[in-house]
Amino acid sequence: MNRPVHVLFMGTPLFGKIVLARLLRTEGVCVVGVVAQPDAPRGRSRQLQREAVAQLAYEVGLPLWQPTSLHEWSDAVPVPDVIVTAAYGKLLPKSVLSLPVLGCINAHASLLPAYRGASPIQHALFDGCTHTGVTIMHMAERMDAGDIICARAVPIGPTDDVHTLTVSLGMLAGDLVAEAVGALLDGTASRTPQDEAHVSYAPKLTRVDERIQFSRHTAIVLTRRLRAFFPSPGMYTTWKGKTLKIYGAQCLDGTVDRLVVPGTVVAMGTSGIDIATADRSIWRATLIQQEGRQKMDAAQFVRGTSMRVGDVLGCGDG
Repeated sequence: MNRPVHVLFMGTPLFGKIVLARLLRTEGVCVVGVVAQPDAPRGRSRQLQREAVAQLAYEVGLPLWQPTSLHEWSDAVPVPDVIVTAAYGKLLPKSVLSLPVLGCINAHASLLPAYRGASPIQHALFDGCTHTGVTIMHMAERMDAGDIICARAVPIGPTDDVHTLTVSLGMLAGDLVAEAVGALLDGTASRTPQDEAHVSYAPKLTRVDERIQFSRHTAIVLTRRLRAFFPSPGMYTTWKGKTLKIYGAQCLDGTVDRLVVPGTVVAMGTSGIDIATADRSIWRATLIQQEGRQKMDAAQFVRGTSMRVGDVLGCGDG
């Protein structure tokens, strides 16, 4: 091929933006357009806002399409040599998969076949994994089930959260995608079938997943889950019938008496609010937001709250 490889990029959130940014710096690659999810209402104002990929496309002047359905594919979208997807958010129909001459590849933020689905980074944190990674695969009609081109593992550090992992995995994915596009061009892209016996799934998270269930989860599990929701949207419980959001917390040594109800505030101070959890372990909330108020550290919260030791959070959390 005596010209740059024409790539159509499809992605939506930060992970995809990082991959797209890397492709834009790749010699021999021309990104001819971007397909992203439609703008969505966000925040208290519910105003429409661009997701990260759409915003980058807008900033650098790339042609941008945001169809509500991929079955409404526009004739204006150029037919590329390769389609690259990274956290686009929808399955590509056969009519789209068959468009590019060199094929369609996807960057997925896990070591497939583990954590197929929309939220692989969060589920790896939920499960306390010590490592995760990126897989580049040939796309198939089934979700994240295509043959693997390459994969690379990265460690998950004790302070990693969904943002730090998204950034590090996105940077790795960008490098691997650039290599994979080159391999497609020269015909050396491998095809290793996934082992269906070891498939696991990472379904899209909902508001239910953000709820703190003191009677079900231990302090260790709650800390893992919180890392999957930091810096946004945090996790929530209730106190006196109102929402109480927690953005920062840590496990403490020691346990409470076996008669203490999970969710009970067992101590309060400038360092945090200590709360009993499912296995009698103690979870210290350090960054807190009461309904209708700003986020604040524990010292600020303690000075202005009517909460007292013995109060129970999340009554009936199930």
